Amino acid sequence: MSRKWICVILACLMAVSMAVVVGCETEESEEDAVERFPDRPLEIVIPWAAGGGSDMVFRAFASVAEDYFDEHISISIVEGGAGTIGTAEVADAEPDGYTMINYQVGPITLQPHQQDLPYDAIEDLEPVAMINTEAVTITTSEDAPYDNLEEFVEYVEENHSEDDPYVYGHSAFGGVPHITGTEFFMEAGINDKMDDVTYDGSAPSVEALLGDEVGMILQTVGEVRPHVEADEFKILCTFAEDRVDLYEEAEEVETAKEQGYDIVGAVWRGLAVPSGTPQEIVDHLEEATLATIEDETFQGLMDDLGTGITPMTSEELEEYVHEEYEIHGQILEDLGLTE
Repeated sequence: MSRKWICVILACLMAVSMAVVVGCETEESEEDAVERFPDRPLEIVIPWAAGGGSDMVFRAFASVAEDYFDEHISISIVEGGAGTIGTAEVADAEPDGYTMINYQVGPITLQPHQQDLPYDAIEDLEPVAMINTEAVTITTSEDAPYDNLEEFVEYVEENHSEDDPYVYGHSAFGGVPHITGTEFFMEAGINDKMDDVTYDGSAPSVEALLGDEVGMILQTVGEVRPHVEADEFKILCTFAEDRVDLYEEAEEVETAKEQGYDIVGAVWRGLAVPSGTPQEIVDHLEEATLATIEDETFQGLMDDLGTGITPMTSEELEEYVHEEYEIHGQILEDLGLTE
């Protein structure tokens, strides 16, 4: 055998040996990564504008969760696309458990029925745990000339028309507040007299009501609390099963059901990681999240925000999301809001 062929054979053997070594090192490093997790800071991506309900809830969560996750947790705002841009970013992130998403109703069970998205809401994200739910409200300025749904409907009928509609705001076209309000407008017979403005998050919509850009907003009970308590806003109704007892002013507000409209709408928030994240890491994140939710300091912070806590395990949240996905798809179809 010539020296040339001997060199070729030796080179091939060396290449094969290196591939085996690299493969073993990769396997060992992946196992070590799971064993060491977490060994660097974690990140929660909020796909909404800063200062809104989700931002406040997860900043409260992160401030307490470090005791249970054993690492610092940073909050990143990646807004736009009714929550879908930040969600897409996390769905495409490395599945190592270090990047989590504010897993929320809009980008997960609503927007997929309304537009083509760069992620599969069911397949590309792995639920970690549910944290809370918040009832949607109809909230107006304190000096608005109506105090309940009957007076509101009467005002719209007498003062507005298809050519001169009543303008209201919300934080995502086809999101829970928007579709909940649309259900109400249709049932009350005033939908053709209403016109909406979509803001990229709850904080901008709240600012719009403060600035009289809109006559009312559809937002959750916690997101409007500071302005209700400051006598700047008043809540006409909550779309909850029962009266909200999170703060005094909310307790006094009748539900839509009590006012004759059998409509319920709530925003839910949890955490999820990219699909493919090792199960041991998902289990660790779930355990730490549920422990944080049980922490008295976190519960106190949530009370201060005027929002409730609704814990669910990873398995429970996954089942809930599948159910919500089907229900919301049918509601959107009935309202003519599907793609």
